Amino acid sequence: MCRPRVLSTRESDEIAGELAKVGVHPGGIEKLVPKGVVRLVKVRRLPAAAAHILKQTMLSIGGDVGVSYGSLTMHDATTDAIILGTETHFRRLIENLKPQPLNLRELSEEIEKALARFNRRRFRVAAGKHVLDVGRGSGGRTLLMGIVNVTPDSFSDGGEFFGPDRAAERCFQLAEEGADIIDVGGESSRPGSEGVSAEEELRRVMPVLEKVSGKLDVPVSIDTVKPQVAREAVAAGASIVNDISGLDNEEMIAAVAELGAAVVIMHIKGTPRTMQANPHYDDLMTEIIDFLAERMEAAVRGGVPEEKILVDPGIGFGKTADDNYRIIHRLEELRCVGRPIVVGPSRKSFIGKVVKGTPRERVFGTAAAVALCIENGADVLRVHDVRQMKEVAAVADEFVALRAGTGEGHAGTEEPK
Repeated sequence: MCRPRVLSTRESDEIAGELAKVGVHPGGIEKLVPKGVVRLVKVRRLPAAAAHILKQTMLSIGGDVGVSYGSLTMHDATTDAIILGTETHFRRLIENLKPQPLNLRELSEEIEKALARFNRRRFRVAAGKHVLDVGRGSGGRTLLMGIVNVTPDSFSDGGEFFGPDRAAERCFQLAEEGADIIDVGGESSRPGSEGVSAEEELRRVMPVLEKVSGKLDVPVSIDTVKPQVAREAVAAGASIVNDISGLDNEEMIAAVAELGAAVVIMHIKGTPRTMQANPHYDDLMTEIIDFLAERMEAAVRGGVPEEKILVDPGIGFGKTADDNYRIIHRLEELRCVGRPIVVGPSRKSFIGKVVKGTPRERVFGTAAAVALCIENGADVLRVHDVRQMKEVAAVADEFVALRAGTGEGHAGTEEPK
């Protein structure tokens, strides 16, 4: 008896594998795969007339477009639109929009770029003498950024590594445990924190950087929003600037460009002192993505090469607990920015609201968040517990490798003895 089943395929390589199993000719596989990959693309503030043309064009080739009812009745002058279709539909749509009026040719070009960025899986990021292979396509793996807080008041380990000797020892320990990047910070960004002067921040981090410079086999990141700190830290051996303000400072953009450092641009709503005062979003993911895209464009205009940029949605920075869970669930949407995705869920309060306990007691909750971040598209995870999260990432990467159709992952088929 025939027993139909619904396949859970999500990626083109996975679809190709299933087609190959039933003996489809390679030429047929090439034609069928784009018909099996479904995408939803959101476009905002389209003139109603342009939205009508877009909808009719997509309907004519077998897809569809959702627009506001008011735009259909000509009550709304503009509308957001959600385009639904397979990759084959989008290829036809892009071609069919090119001769259309009302800036639809430009829209087709933007849709094409967005899909290309979304489909990108691998990146090479130069950070000083180091080159990071970022992304999980073709056998890649998730990278871990180990956290070293040289502060007396961080939410998770305040004071534990405050002295330069203990902080430097922690850097070496995290590298030994498998960290791919060491992130050193001298200013707490916990909710409600007031911040410190550049002089105090330098007093905290410079002795640590001097102790580890040239002695680590992995790049060092400086977690700072201050151009002066970034400049001196890079001069002392750091090669990545991790800016929680999202490069919201023209002087910092100029500093990063001049230094030639890689940079993490993070989304934040407000400042550490104000960010948790009833944060609200009308459209969470749209606002985060727009912010990151705009700050990235500003960085590139200021001389920062796009290939040196990574982006971070800012888990816990001006978000409710529900917001943080939604970000992780929809993390893949950040791929449309076209740069590696960094996420920092480690020990944070959105985990504590579920598992309770102190930050140090949130290791298993962090492990769950890390695994889900990897499943949903994270390329780099910023964590405190590197040894434990290294194992979590290794297992999660196996599932991602299988889903991406890269053979049997890294584990192969051999059973442990």
